[in-house]
Amino acid sequence: MNLQHSSEQTLLRDSISAALDRGKCTGADWGPVLADQGVSKLLLPEAQGGFGLGMVEATVACVEAGRRCLDYPLADMMVMMGAAIKTRPETAPALLEGRGVVIAASSGTLVNRGGRVTGILGVAHLDMADWVVAPMEDDRVAVLAMSDLHATPGVEVDPSAVTGTLKVDLPEGSVVLNDMPMMAERLALLRCADLAGAAAYCFDIGIEYLKDRRQFGQPIGANQALKHMAADDYVTLENIHVAIDYAAAAIDRAFDAPSAAARAEAAAAVAVALCTVPESARRIAENAIQFHGGIGVTWEYPLNRYLRRILRIAQPLGSAATHRCALLGSVIAANAAPDWPQSQTRTA
Repeated sequence: MNLQHSSEQTLLRDSISAALDRGKCTGADWGPVLADQGVSKLLLPEAQGGFGLGMVEATVACVEAGRRCLDYPLADMMVMMGAAIKTRPETAPALLEGRGVVIAASSGTLVNRGGRVTGILGVAHLDMADWVVAPMEDDRVAVLAMSDLHATPGVEVDPSAVTGTLKVDLPEGSVVLNDMPMMAERLALLRCADLAGAAAYCFDIGIEYLKDRRQFGQPIGANQALKHMAADDYVTLENIHVAIDYAAAAIDRAFDAPSAAARAEAAAAVAVALCTVPESARRIAENAIQFHGGIGVTWEYPLNRYLRRILRIAQPLGSAATHRCALLGSVIAANAAPDWPQSQTRTA
């Protein structure tokens, strides 16, 4: 399999990079800029007003967003816009123009019991959200309008923290549900791509500092210990990009030629990325801070913002150990012999 980006994908990356460099926005103000460039509509089907591109192109965009510590939920917008428009057609004008923001719950699941839909959701950028997409326990998703929630008894909204809290208790009939194949996998992979971009930025400025900072008449990068750390980080960063590119291609194949085998391969590829990317991105950022010494931990220097971004995005993705156990379980289940003789089973 050739995971090299095509000339069109490279051009897309350069175009997105230039657009982000030109934009001087903060928060939700990025919405119209990214919509005008078509970035937030990359995954949206053409029939809904988007470009109908794949996950490879979407990860390219999220890597660039991570490089610039973009304070806008681009991954959520790309994945969730289609579900929001399909479920609530009235959202289309605002979302397509970037005037509205749809965000996926980063933690929590809604349950339907006794005619009531309830649950506690964690939502990053909740103060920016116009709609929240929340997973149901039956693999469907609910699209909740914040304007309705604020006016509904039984719903508590606390957007004060970095990840806000949404306590939902609604009548079943007031919640619009929809199917969304591989929502969790696509969103997790785009967040991994954001982490890869943030790690790449930390690595780049760390290497520049190793070249520029001189001590005892030579660049500090000449020290063997730092040189080896930088080499390890370079290899780690390459592994991150390979894991993300492979998982993105696997998801695209699962959508282009749907089958249980293709979906299982895509889910496994995303699990491999989740085993690798969050831990590695954090290590690269921490090493970049160590390269800088005391200046690396100062509030004015950008590395602390990137490390905090990596930690915030990585935490809801789960631990690497959890994903390794799940991946091992799926491999064992896929290769287990159903008719294995009971008499040959070893016991302790």
